[in-house]
Amino acid sequence: MKIWLKYLIGVALGIALSFAAPLQSAQVRGLVDFCTALALRIGRYMVIPLVFAGAASAIFALRDSKHLLKAAGLSLGVTALSSLLLSVIGTVSVLLVRLPRIPVSVEKAAQAPAFNVKDAVLSIFPYSPAEALLNGAFLLPVFVFACLFGAACVEDKAKSKPAVTLLESLEDVFYAAMSFVMDIMPIGMIAVACSWSIDYFGVIASGQLTPLIIMLSAVLAFVLLVVYPLLFFFLCRGHHPFRILYACLGPVIAAFFSGDTNFTLPFLIRHGTESLGIKRRIHGFVFPFMSIFARGGSAMTLAVSFVVILRTYSPIGISFGDVLWVAAASFGLSFLLCSYPTGGAYIALAALCSMYGKGFEAVYLLLRPAAAVICAYAAAIDAATVMFGSFIVAVKLKMAEHRDVRKYI
Repeated sequence: MKIWLKYLIGVALGIALSFAAPLQSAQVRGLVDFCTALALRIGRYMVIPLVFAGAASAIFALRDSKHLLKAAGLSLGVTALSSLLLSVIGTVSVLLVRLPRIPVSVEKAAQAPAFNVKDAVLSIFPYSPAEALLNGAFLLPVFVFACLFGAACVEDKAKSKPAVTLLESLEDVFYAAMSFVMDIMPIGMIAVACSWSIDYFGVIASGQLTPLIIMLSAVLAFVLLVVYPLLFFFLCRGHHPFRILYACLGPVIAAFFSGDTNFTLPFLIRHGTESLGIKRRIHGFVFPFMSIFARGGSAMTLAVSFVVILRTYSPIGISFGDVLWVAAASFGLSFLLCSYPTGGAYIALAALCSMYGKGFEAVYLLLRPAAAVICAYAAAIDAATVMFGSFIVAVKLKMAEHRDVRKYI
């Protein structure tokens, strides 16, 4: 049975459980939350060792073959292009389709979640490289450490050969362990989907934010079925875009219901490797890089959400200058979400409201009931961005082998 189908069955069981279980009981809801947290922790368990071993061996291979600069340039270009494109799509779509105002409710103001850019930058280079391996949420420090380690191995290949051999062996072991975790995770997806369903249908039942959810659903479908296939068709002629979309099913399902980019990364790596045939000497670099930085889905949902609340509170409408500012700010903030694998879109919304000022500092609270749902849409688009973007880079570097669709995992 295909992996995506196993996960879809787990999701269906979880949604059914959310209607059947007595969730009004605090004990039952506590059990669901515990099982959800446990499933997400198990799903992320092998991410750090896999990223370190995979990135280090990939950097060694790319630098040794003189492809590192091209791979980095292509990855950065695809990341920037996707984030800019999605920021514009999010802003324009919500301007073209005027959503009804959100009923203003009295929310108790709390300390706004904010970016701590200084601490995030400092944490990239901790006092010891070992500390980089201990942070299970922020992947950039371990990715930088792995890149430095892999690049240094090229300086003296004779002396570093045992280290490179060990890295490749460890990558194979960690990949096998990650594959085992993925094979048992459909059981965990029952709890994850049950928890998601409680939040999602709670938002729908209230009715106040339903138009926003419908809008995000329409934009998600438009991006996945129209924008990315067309973009891929023009950038990689000779490859059918819907083959990539089919390979995205498993990662998008995992991302949408977990809302966690770190949880989704193993799905991306495995589907990219075994379904799309992306070679090891590139996938260890491009998948972590784009998972960390390619957060265009968060930029898109951020733009949509902010314009909706701006229209709710602003009696004079939105000027062209505001439109440009929202698109540019959403694009810029998306690159600061690398230390937030979950909840990044809502945190960015709070930051955007604070940046805008004019009494809008706390209006992000209007969307607090739907924060988890908004972040689910952001994570789903981010997962598709990473898959499409990584395959584009692999194709341009001629590091992707053709795989028959029937052999997709």
